[in-house]
Amino acid sequence: MTLPTRQIDGDQPLCVLYITSRYPAVSHSFIATEIRSLRRTGKLEVRVVGLRESRPSDLLDEDALNAYQEAGAVRPTRLRDIARAQFSLLARSPHGFFRSLRYALQGTRRPTRLVRRLGYFVQASVILDRYIDESTTHVHAHFEQPAADVARLVAFTATMTGESRALTWSFTAHSPYAYNASEVALKIRDCDAVVCVSDRGEKYLTELAADDAQRRKIHLIRCGIEPARFTVAAEPASAGSVRVLSVARLEPGKGHHVLLRALAQLSNPRITLALVGDGSARSDLERLTRELGLTSAVTFCGNRSQSDLPAIYAAADIFCLPSFSEGVPVVIMEAFTAGLPVIATDVGGVSEIVSHRKSGLLVPAGDVDALAAALVEMLQLQDKWSGMAHQGKLTVLRNYDSVTNARALASLFEQLAAPRTTTTAR
Repeated sequence: MTLPTRQIDGDQPLCVLYITSRYPAVSHSFIATEIRSLRRTGKLEVRVVGLRESRPSDLLDEDALNAYQEAGAVRPTRLRDIARAQFSLLARSPHGFFRSLRYALQGTRRPTRLVRRLGYFVQASVILDRYIDESTTHVHAHFEQPAADVARLVAFTATMTGESRALTWSFTAHSPYAYNASEVALKIRDCDAVVCVSDRGEKYLTELAADDAQRRKIHLIRCGIEPARFTVAAEPASAGSVRVLSVARLEPGKGHHVLLRALAQLSNPRITLALVGDGSARSDLERLTRELGLTSAVTFCGNRSQSDLPAIYAAADIFCLPSFSEGVPVVIMEAFTAGLPVIATDVGGVSEIVSHRKSGLLVPAGDVDALAAALVEMLQLQDKWSGMAHQGKLTVLRNYDSVTNARALASLFEQLAAPRTTTTAR
């Protein structure tokens, strides 16, 4: 399908609408960091809408509350508001409305996918009704699904129904290899640009792209942190004790059960473990902790705010992330910057930030014995912890500084919204 020629006014101010699953979200602090850094460039206005409203557990400090108050949310939405959004699009352009609906549903006959895509279309219509106006020039989504699916429909429907003079769209792919390949390929085909955060992600997307034109849409711009926020003085440990820290959602895919079993295998009373985060696996992990006899060694800290994290890192000696799947984890960047050596699973783009036996130790995902052995090895390397963390911090400063990466992202958005006439194949 081919979109009609789209005109972008060269004098139109650059206004980017970010679409995320929730904003703010305690596990997606890097999105808030990115938006904050983009605004500081002074090159563009950034608005944010979440597909779902933030949960109370996401609003843990003043920064999160301020972000929540400034952002929009699609859900919850009253039925009459959904109907108003649909009728508004239909009244503006009946042909454009039905063409957009057909576009949303094309390519699948599976009932579950049809229902899901219909939901994306409804969410896109609400965003167009509430959050898109003539000043909006670009839409950017974080994650391959569902935010990118909705952004795709927002851009197409805006063009078809005349809701916007011109609207380009892009998305950040964090772990494209973890999603259905045909769905990701569809988004590469239809987007104006795709941002990847790791070398592995870039390689995968490049192989998935159908031709050189699609490959030129792919840009490597890494997520980043604000290093100064995590550079704090370490809190001395008690004599002989070793404090292991893991910061991650308590979900099965994060591998906490592997870490607990590895810790039990060591049977070392010197080691304590703090688990920061919450999620659906918490009760199972607490039960496993009791079964393994680790109750006195393991502390479940729950969700903590970004403002709390520097002190939490400062009170640890080793950071461990035993995930089964990752992009490039921001928590590892934070740990290195806070002065901690890292033990992590060799998944996703983790090896791009953790250099084995230089800044940390890498182990296979799901391997209890290997993780236990890595913990023993790290204990034996205690005199090298500071040097390992320093090597990791240098990598963070070189590749994962949010200010530097925000400039690259702002430049990309400027290019996408530059005065031009395009005809885009869909």
